[in-house]
Amino acid sequence: MPREVVSAVPILIAGLAGAPGVHLSSISLTSIPARSRASFAVVASLEYLLTSTVIICVSVPPDKTKRPPFSISSAKALALIDPYLKDPQLQAEAVLATVQIANRVRETDPKRAKTALKNVLAVSKDKRLRHRAQGIINHIEQYEDHILVWQVAGPFLKKGKTARDVFDAAYAPEKPDADVKWKRLTKGLRVWNVDLEATFGAKDRCAAYLRTRVWSPAEQDARLEMGSDDAIKAWVGGKLVHAKYAGRGLRIRNDVVKVKLRQGWNDLLLKVVDNSGQWEFCCRVRKPDGSAIEGLKIKTP
Repeated sequence: MPREVVSAVPILIAGLAGAPGVHLSSISLTSIPARSRASFAVVASLEYLLTSTVIICVSVPPDKTKRPPFSISSAKALALIDPYLKDPQLQAEAVLATVQIANRVRETDPKRAKTALKNVLAVSKDKRLRHRAQGIINHIEQYEDHILVWQVAGPFLKKGKTARDVFDAAYAPEKPDADVKWKRLTKGLRVWNVDLEATFGAKDRCAAYLRTRVWSPAEQDARLEMGSDDAIKAWVGGKLVHAKYAGRGLRIRNDVVKVKLRQGWNDLLLKVVDNSGQWEFCCRVRKPDGSAIEGLKIKTP
């Protein structure tokens, strides 16, 4: 083995399945048989870059209870694989390996994982892997871009009425040209959600309405992602697009609804109903696949 290979630091360890008897040696990546290269993407443990074409290889132990000395969970492996995403001969394997590794490091190194997955989306035509890559990006971005710019009206309640009664009732904000006292929401604004009790206090069996405007650079399909404690209704452009009565805690994407945005400003109205306990919600607008919409703007009327 050449001295420069032996002394090179850092190094790459790749465990190759489908290549029994492979011993510690330096080989060219393009010299690996196609069968082994395909397996490489599935089980390779990639750790450090050695050179652009030379890697150190060890076979995966036959005993699956023994772990290889290095892990596929290293984000540094993504830098190694990236050049091969544009290599016609190795692209399929590189795409699969990138998706696998990015999924494992999405919590520890989300920025690098997201960048690598966007590189996959830029080159891959494999629908299954593209869908998986976008799903991982959506997980990384799940707390991003929630709307925190609202006007609010309420609370709306009536003695002796249940939360379901309040949910079903059409109060003034649902009626065209009604006189509604809207005010800018300034309290209870968290990183991604809104605590309505910070504005109205601890009330039960009541509703609040919230409105804002969404600017879309083009007419397009989109999806409205909402979470609520408890029930929620949504209108886009004056049209009711969602109504969910439930007694539940707030979660990201409790409800995901397909909507149509027109070019320009779109009115967005929510009704959030509390039965008892916490009273909060979250909302954002995304592309149908869950990715961010470039050029989207939010402002109150």
